[in-house]
Amino acid sequence: MAWNEGGATRPAAAHTVVLGGAKFSVVLPKFKLQHIKKDGSVGSEHELKDGKLAVGKTEGDLKFAADQQLAALHARFSVDRGQLFVEDASQGKGVYVRLIATYMLQDGDVVMMGRQTFRFHEKAEALAHAAATGTTVMNMQAMLNESIAEFVAVNPQGKETDNRFPLFDQEITWGRNKGTYTFPEDGFMSGAHSKVYHRGENFFLEDSGSRNGTFVKVRDKAPVPVGATVVMGGQLLKVAQ
Repeated sequence: MAWNEGGATRPAAAHTVVLGGAKFSVVLPKFKLQHIKKDGSVGSEHELKDGKLAVGKTEGDLKFAADQQLAALHARFSVDRGQLFVEDASQGKGVYVRLIATYMLQDGDVVMMGRQTFRFHEKAEALAHAAATGTTVMNMQAMLNESIAEFVAVNPQGKETDNRFPLFDQEITWGRNKGTYTFPEDGFMSGAHSKVYHRGENFFLEDSGSRNGTFVKVRDKAPVPVGATVVMGGQLLKVAQ
């Protein structure tokens, strides 16, 4: 995977849809995927023809026959009303999109940071009760004597392990050597990598300017802004215009 060890950098910026013309006609954006090489440089570029492009090991417009981690047909990119979307066609192998903005976590979301992969779980009823009564997450957990939200480590086969990371405070941070939870042996995780915080009935995930990014696994189909990168198998593709 085309990631670099250590360091931190500023996350990519989101794109803008441009409107123009005397009659306010919409200028439909053209998208392309840049293949990021192992050294981090941009390799080949692939335009979406007629607003569509499929990626896979042996099927699709863009093929990576040597990548054993890819499904035969792994993902489909498409444009709808000026927005680029990616659809997971991998039958469980997974497609991940890098965060470039705050993301509201949903129960069951799979998050990847560095070489760590987690699944998010929450007790919706307990969170709703806490928000309605003005009770903090910490106090609610003390009352129930259990965590009402947590990350659970996931192994390479996609199965949950016994390693659990309760979200016991208003803000929980993650990093290689700075944070509530640290992973000193993970050279692909930045010193301060990401954070999760609680507001009302919801938990939010933000990248902390990490070098290699924080990724969320696509559920069926998801929007992908310009500047974001998509991981599938051992390939890293960056969206450009």
